Amino acid sequence: MLSSYAWHSLHPRFIGADSVVVDLGANEGRFSQVIVREFGSVCHAVEPDPAILARIPANERISKYCLAIGGTVDRVRFSIAESSLASRVVEDSSRDVETIEVEQTTLADFIRRFQIPRVDVLKVDIEGAEIAALDACADDLLRAIGQITIEFHDFCGIVPPADVVRVLGRLERLGFSCVRMSRVGHQDTWCVNRRVCRISGLEIAFVRLFVRYYWGAFRVLKRRLGFAMTERPWDFRRLSRVPE
Repeated sequence: MLSSYAWHSLHPRFIGADSVVVDLGANEGRFSQVIVREFGSVCHAVEPDPAILARIPANERISKYCLAIGGTVDRVRFSIAESSLASRVVEDSSRDVETIEVEQTTLADFIRRFQIPRVDVLKVDIEGAEIAALDACADDLLRAIGQITIEFHDFCGIVPPADVVRVLGRLERLGFSCVRMSRVGHQDTWCVNRRVCRISGLEIAFVRLFVRYYWGAFRVLKRRLGFAMTERPWDFRRLSRVPE
């Protein structure tokens, strides 16, 4: 059954203690921490804001890197938003925003430089840079990844919907099955590589036609009944009332 880890959908059957996970846009490390706690995997947490990166708790299973991942190897301007979840690389540093200069590299260069042996799970939440970052990846690099969980920023106007369709089409041609789990845009998109992960078309259809809509209905129901969100909609034991 598909599960959500820090709001990113993945299939737990293809994650284990020997899995190598790359967390792009790690922020304060919630995703990496959940993955380590649930599976004991090795996580590589990549976050360009040094102040936010420093908040990731020390963990022998999590390696931290102060980098931005994009389409080029360069120095770039990174805007610091009021909410760290919205901070991102900006092209126009003349705007009225606080910016810092950070090092940007490509996924391929990151893997090569830090000798990442393989990528079983790739999580991408990099505030609009996801298109350039994935475009810069060679086909062979992507074909070797088991699962990708992506937050595309088409829902907020940062990324054109046509670019999302194009990137997902490329992943499908490379052997991935891609499922949009979010109601609006592609905030939560799960891509599983059927050449790497043993998963049937029937199971993917079940996720696409049932699980996605069940999750959506469950979230709506909980909001109306005043329940706090849980990341596993079928686990009713973890429900709790929202405090008054």
